[in-house]
Amino acid sequence: LVHAVQDQSIDLRALTNPDVGNDRATAAMAALEGHATLVMFEYLTEQMTGASVDLGTIPDFAAQVGPALATMTAQFPALAGAPRVVRDALVFPYVDGAGFVQGLWTGGVRADPFGASLPLSTEQVVRPDAAPPIELALGVEGGSLRFEDTMGMLELQILAEDVLGLDPVAADEVASGWDGDRWVLVDRPDGESGVAYVTLWESERARSRFVDAVRAAPEAFGGPMEVEAFDVAGRAASLLKVGAAGFFVTTSVIGAP
Repeated sequence: LVHAVQDQSIDLRALTNPDVGNDRATAAMAALEGHATLVMFEYLTEQMTGASVDLGTIPDFAAQVGPALATMTAQFPALAGAPRVVRDALVFPYVDGAGFVQGLWTGGVRADPFGASLPLSTEQVVRPDAAPPIELALGVEGGSLRFEDTMGMLELQILAEDVLGLDPVAADEVASGWDGDRWVLVDRPDGESGVAYVTLWESERARSRFVDAVRAAPEAFGGPMEVEAFDVAGRAASLLKVGAAGFFVTTSVIGAP
């Protein structure tokens, strides 16, 4: 019912269209599903208690609902056995999205989670005061582009933990320096393929955390890997290439002169 009402006011398909990019679509989904989840829990609580409830007054609501949803997902073997990046991407809109909307509702005001408050990245879902992400455009030389997309702070943290082997605190430090990214899957003329992942960082120190973590785990990606630091439009950036070499990537910031 909440989604039906949402759809009367906004274009849900446009917000979650894959063409806007994985990270931005996931962030919009968090606003949609977080809003519906919060209303659902509020309604259920009122039905059980027989009294009016305002979940906007519950401290750290996302931390409380997270374990309940985790228990629910464990009941589905296919989901429980899926890679973490799949599980977290499915659960994130409900848990962190509910926390995001609940944050908008503190103080007794039911702020609209869309419009000016709509998060543009998974970083803004977790840290609503974060700046909008910086959009990148990548060009490929020496191969053909098969696919491209964004990862975002959510998937960067998973990469830092599950691939690079960092503990959650260190992985959070890496992910917190994220300012924008884009990756491409490239096919070379000889049939080999490679991935290039470009990330913008809020500082050179943030970039160094990531570059050093990658270099400390040379076998993490199961094949050839190289990482380098460079600047894009005066901003700290890094390039991670996995798989086939011999292709080149050009990087530009959308909107930069």
